Amino acid sequence: MTEVPALEAVLGVPVTPGPALLDLPEAPLTRGRPGGAVSIAADRQQATIAVAGVGRFVVRDGCYVEAHVLEPIAARGWLHGTVTAFLLAQQGRFALHASTVDVAGTAVALTGRRGA
Repeated sequence: MTEVPALEAVLGVPVTPGPALLDLPEAPLTRGRPGGAVSIAADRQQATIAVAGVGRFVVRDGCYVEAHVLEPIAARGWLHGTVTAFLLAQQGRFALHASTVDVAGTAVALTGRRGA
């Protein structure tokens, strides 16, 4: 097991090294196929994200993250993206994917479909 270098927390939640095993057999959200490149199972309180060649992540109750990392550089992207989105959702917050610009001292967020 490899720890993710220079990343001790996501949104102030410590990232704990561990086996990152979580069984959600009847999770409302299930993406991917067992053994596929990416597999996600989640309900309102917990989620497990398995990424082939990268590692496994468990997010629980909006205040716990456990990671079993195989590829540290790629794992950082998953921690800052998908894991962060699940943390926010479990905390009752949401992730806004946007770009921002300063227009006369006011921040303007631009959103749209991917590639727009």
